[in-house]
Amino acid sequence: AIAAPRGMQKADPKQLPTEALLPATKTPDNIVLTWGVDPTTTQFINWRASMDIKDGVVQYRELRAWDSNINEKTAYYVEMVVPNMAAQPSVKRFMAQLTKLKPNTSYQYRVGSKNADIWSPWSKILTSPVFG
Repeated sequence: AIAAPRGMQKADPKQLPTEALLPATKTPDNIVLTWGVDPTTTQFINWRASMDIKDGVVQYRELRAWDSNINEKTAYYVEMVVPNMAAQPSVKRFMAQLTKLKPNTSYQYRVGSKNADIWSPWSKILTSPVFG
């Protein structure tokens, strides 16, 4: 066990962020979706992976049974360093923006590494309809 520095209380594991208790692996996790400037046509996707992963990609397509055309968007990443995190002081946070999506349309997407062939499960998103 690591002692807390003088004047600080030892952290209760129940109060720690999930990332502190579950170190990043090669498999993408902690996937977060946010809208861009126009929620009818854009979607931001970011996720976490271990430092072992060298590339990040979002694969996506319209959710139609006959549509097998998979689009790809290369993600950029930042290396996040938390020196006091004994279990894993460094992780990569990947980010990509999907653009030119169709309003009020369902898409499938997955994130991961094309080079390592490691992916999240396929998930669904729905773009906002146009109002007004």
